[in-house]
Amino acid sequence: FTNEIFLGLLAPIFVGYGTVFFMEKHSNMGTIYFNRMLIKGFALKFIFYGLFLLIIFTVYSFNPIPFMCSFTSSFIGLHMMETIVLKKIQGR
Repeated sequence: FTNEIFLGLLAPIFVGYGTVFFMEKHSNMGTIYFNRMLIKGFALKFIFYGLFLLIIFTVYSFNPIPFMCSFTSSFIGLHMMETIVLKKIQGR
């Protein structure tokens, strides 16, 4: 199950790091522009996660239960972390 767990953690960690990086990098923008950047990031994440799951389930033959458990837990955990970072940025 090691490959399934690793693949389930890979995308949310990559996307979470990228989101926090861009939030910190562009945190000095005006509120309107910052919100536009967040909306564009949300759209990109939506497309990326959809393509990632589609590719994983069609190309790679594996046990889906460990993959989905690790993907879901890391997805939820990293989005909670992004929320905390966003709250700190907006509090500045």
